[in-house]
Amino acid sequence: DTSILLSTMTFFGLTALGPQNVFSVTSTTYRYLQVFDEDDFTQAWVKVNKQSKQSKKSNLGAVFTALFNGPVPATDKAFLENAFDETFETPETISYESFIKIMIRLRDEARADERKLEGKPKPTCEYISSNDFHLSIKKNAAMKNEVQTKQTIPLTSSQEFGWQAPPRLDPPVAGREGSDITKFAAELIKNGIYY
Repeated sequence: DTSILLSTMTFFGLTALGPQNVFSVTSTTYRYLQVFDEDDFTQAWVKVNKQSKQSKKSNLGAVFTALFNGPVPATDKAFLENAFDETFETPETISYESFIKIMIRLRDEARADERKLEGKPKPTCEYISSNDFHLSIKKNAAMKNEVQTKQTIPLTSSQEFGWQAPPRLDPPVAGREGSDITKFAAELIKNGIYY
């Protein structure tokens, strides 16, 4: 039936567009763990550990990579490392049950942090009023924080230019040897002429 095909394609097209709020996702404070559910955690565990109920500490990195389908975002990495730092039943292993409990706790913390920001300016915002923003533009006031410290990627084409600072060039440490005219002028100055 064509209508079913079109409705499934439409649904797929809408979900394939990405996150609902691109501004919050590009924030350096956004925690991606909040989008996962318990099945996602289980699938990542099974992908790495198969049906084993125990995992080595060294396998956790692979489990997290499987969960995120790539490298762990920097905003979640520190939380994961801290949570799994001392939670092993034996020195180098963790059980599936402990893993799930910790991941659900981290996810719930991330969701709670996001709920605290609802209706308030996000950490990427420096102004809560357009009047304040326009006034600071008229005064040519500098922003408190650089955009690169608030967002992970540029959002506009004007931000793309200069997003990554060019490597700094070290100034030469040895002076240039002067030309004959410069040497002559230096000698004149030493002898009091052109003083």
